Amino acid sequence: MQASVSAGVSARLANMGIVCACLIAVSHSGFYGQMDGASRWLQQIMTWGFGNLPVPFFFLASGYFLAGHVGEAGWWGREARKRVRSLLVPYFLWMVLWSAFAGCLAAARHALAGEALFAGFPATPNAWARVFGVGSFGPPGLWGLWFVRTLFLFVLASPLLLWPIRRGRWWGLALLAALWGLYLFHPYPAAWREVLGGTALLSLRGLFCFALGLWLRLWPVSLRIGPRLGACLLALGVVGFALPGLDVRFIRAWVVSQPLALLGLWGLIPARAWPRGFTGLAFPLFLTHLFGIFLVQGAFSAVPALGPLRGTAAQWALHVCGGLGGGLGASWLLRRFAPGFAAVAFGGR
Repeated sequence: MQASVSAGVSARLANMGIVCACLIAVSHSGFYGQMDGASRWLQQIMTWGFGNLPVPFFFLASGYFLAGHVGEAGWWGREARKRVRSLLVPYFLWMVLWSAFAGCLAAARHALAGEALFAGFPATPNAWARVFGVGSFGPPGLWGLWFVRTLFLFVLASPLLLWPIRRGRWWGLALLAALWGLYLFHPYPAAWREVLGGTALLSLRGLFCFALGLWLRLWPVSLRIGPRLGACLLALGVVGFALPGLDVRFIRAWVVSQPLALLGLWGLIPARAWPRGFTGLAFPLFLTHLFGIFLVQGAFSAVPALGPLRGTAAQWALHVCGGLGGGLGASWLLRRFAPGFAAVAFGGR
């Protein structure tokens, strides 16, 4: 039932990981500049089209790798402890760094505006708990880290998900169908959406992808998607998902566009391993890219000379440089000149 991972699949997973991390940095850059015309459509493609592929892939890949240890003696306890080091420690460390970073940016902005330096800062333990995503169903202050918190919870719940999957292929498919239906049709009350929404405590979309990864490892499916077919599927999926005016965007994404785009991207990823020093930056880039984006955003708020660039492709390009270039550069520099800190901050990756 459980299959080993071939060298080609392992290389494609690592290669796709760094591609998806780069797509996250680029898509998040689009949230901070509103453009018009063809530039706006391109931004829509990158933000909503490509930008909605990485997180499902990361949940799926995490489930896939975790399922490789199922059946080993004491696998669950060992994997849970490993995720404390690789997920929870980086989560809280980067939240501390983010709080200091965001506090300095806010204080500088208040000083330029002639306001009290610490106006609006969290002033109570409950406020700080919400910033850190503790005791709160919504995303933490460094909102991209909702994924890390949610993934850790999925790892803890993995024995429950694996129970039907290990019983048989069709039992696992029944579980996947149930999770897919729960996400698509949102039968839960509006009050629960902070718990089960896209970036909330749990995320039904992420739960489906994580369970799919578990199922694919235990019940492998062979798919042959060449570069030409991959490019066609990716184009159809990304453009379809990014078209404006989609009031039912999540339904179109899951039923048609997002699966097509993910399959297409997988078909385009080479099976030859890229340099480990590059693919190993996927998780570090995920953790650091928002720092660069917010530095650029702060510059637009503080430097009047940048005003004419607002709403132009140049503003978006600067945010991309800050997020993607800054994140990759900072991650490499930390590994190069502070390897001890990087080993802890990046969870051993």
